[in-house]
This record gives sequence, structure tokens and C-alpha cells, in this order.
Amino acid sequence: MEMRTSRKLRMSFILTFSVLVLATGCFLFPSSGFYNILEIKGYVLSSIDSTAVEGAEILVYEATGNLVKDTAYSDSLGYFTCRWSSLADDAGDYREWIVVVHDIDGDQNGVFADKDTTLIEEDPEHNAYAEWELIFYVDLQ
Repeated sequence: MEMRTSRKLRMSFILTFSVLVLATGCFLFPSSGFYNILEIKGYVLSSIDSTAVEGAEILVYEATGNLVKDTAYSDSLGYFTCRWSSLADDAGDYREWIVVVHDIDGDQNGVFADKDTTLIEEDPEHNAYAEWELIFYVDLQ
């Protein structure tokens, strides 16, 4: 009886270990075709004198506008980074994301209207690393 329990424990351990190794491989090797990594680096600056706008909120949406993929805030230099992964699917040869810069603190650093842009990832396999560098010039009031 003790031998059966020991064998069951060994089999359970082997199965658990195998699942963990498989799951870890999916995260360590993103170019394996399951998903891709997308990244935006950029600045939010005043259109008047190119000074940094701190505390602006940067939102990345799917093109449908339904799902937020990432949120970031500009630092004292106006710099921000957004990074997200996207599952591979049958969406065609490209996919789109909308990036919106939003004023969340009002008069604290100057009021500005939202700015947005659309990013297009052109990779039919959807398994590459894509990076964009953006500068948003906002009209401070």
C-alpha cells in the first residue's frame, strides 16, 4: 500500500513539474508564436517650448477601444514607457492600437486636451517584438 502511495506521489510530481516547465517556456520565449511583445517609449512635451509635462496619463487601447492594454504616467522629464503582450490570432496581416495622452491633474502642470495616435503592427505571424518611439506635443492652457 505504501508503495502505491509513493508511486502516485512520484507521478503527481512529474506531471506538475512538466506543466511548470511548459508554462515557463511560454513566458521565457515569447517569439515561439504564442504572443508578441509590443513597447512604446516616448515623451509628453509642451508644444510652446518643448518642456516636459509630468503626470500625463498614457493609455493603450485595442483599436476597438474596448480593452486597455497598458497605462503609464509621464515622469519629470515627460518620459513614459508602455509595454504589453498580445496573443497571436487570425486578425490578418496587421493589428492596431490607439494611444491616448490624457490630462488627469488639471492645473497642477497645465491643462491640455487629449491627444491620440494609432499604431499599426505589421507582422502576419504576430510573434515579433515591436517598438515605437513617440513624442506627444500638447497645447498647455
